[in-house]
Amino acid sequence: MEMEFLSDPLVFVGRHMRPELHNIAMAMVATLLMIFGTPLLRWLRRYTKPYPFLVRTAILMALSSIGMALICSYGTGFLAGQLGGLGNAALALFVFAIFFFIGWLAQRDRLL
Repeated sequence: MEMEFLSDPLVFVGRHMRPELHNIAMAMVATLLMIFGTPLLRWLRRYTKPYPFLVRTAILMALSSIGMALICSYGTGFLAGQLGGLGNAALALFVFAIFFFIGWLAQRDRLL
């Protein structure tokens, strides 16, 4: 009974997040791709260095356009499904925590 002053606002916020779960999940996945995409592409450049220019370009284009788009679309659907399984209060806490963690990662990599 005493904890209602904490849980009621979380339930309220979580309830209003539900219709936007897909957008929230896409923001999370796209931001994580932005943070981890640069080291991945740097590794790919190093790995494909011995190949001719056209092969390197084709691999880089395929990964950048097709690979990242597939990761974003499938990752968004998966994450939205996982978030949808949480209760309203847990959903609000989890979304806030994940965005703070993503912000910390971006700050650590000097992206902010």
